[in-house]
Amino acid sequence: METVVSFSSDNSVEGLSFKEIEHKIGQQPALIIPFGATEPYGTTASMGIASMATQALASGIAGRCSLLKAPLVPVGCSAAFGAFGGTAVLKPATFKNLFIDLLRGWIAQGVRKFVIVNGAGGNYPVIQSVTEQIQKKYQIRSILFDLHRDKTIRAFGDGQFDHLDEPQRAEAAMIAMACFLCRGAVKEGDSNTLYTGKIPTKEYLSWRKRGMDPQKLKKMIPGGLFNPQAPLVYSDTRGEMIFKHVLEYCEQQTAQFLEKE
Repeated sequence: METVVSFSSDNSVEGLSFKEIEHKIGQQPALIIPFGATEPYGTTASMGIASMATQALASGIAGRCSLLKAPLVPVGCSAAFGAFGGTAVLKPATFKNLFIDLLRGWIAQGVRKFVIVNGAGGNYPVIQSVTEQIQKKYQIRSILFDLHRDKTIRAFGDGQFDHLDEPQRAEAAMIAMACFLCRGAVKEGDSNTLYTGKIPTKEYLSWRKRGMDPQKLKKMIPGGLFNPQAPLVYSDTRGEMIFKHVLEYCEQQTAQFLEKE
């Protein structure tokens, strides 16, 4: 794949020395953390769609708001998709412990505020729980931009894909952004092999209520919830428009968050 928009940032901790990082923490004791996932977005889309979007957004926010950016966490709570090849699955308890350990380490180094960008729906409950726990225990505040749940982000993305079933709209926005960010994020394939019908709503809701068994999901929707070549979804223009809108919104909210004591 060819990267169109760089995921790197002058503020990424991977590219800085510890002395540079300590200096930046002294100037602005805040850190942005991108959470992605390795899970399916249809039969011809890359498994790293969520990571592409959150990494690029976090880099953009870091640059615009003079924030340190933590390394991408490219795996998460993707058990529902575990029957699809290549899916990387962490149990919620494992993901929680990983997140808490990371936060505690950074807090000990002087970080006092966290900006979190999450691109995987399964991660949300754990991230929400841990940030509340950290605030209560350490008086450390966080702001979370969840690409699946944030109402402002969803309202704009859903408006671009209101012809799709509701569960597909957030995924469509994510893939559109990834197509803008990386050429080849969605590969050409035989359209006859793709899931093109509507999600069986009753069966899908029943599946969610009854444990979200991964084998049942793959049998019910073999394309992994989304047809990555659905009409109107993939164009550089559409993906760029969504990405820039989300980035501007996140930048504004982050700036306000950082100004508060």
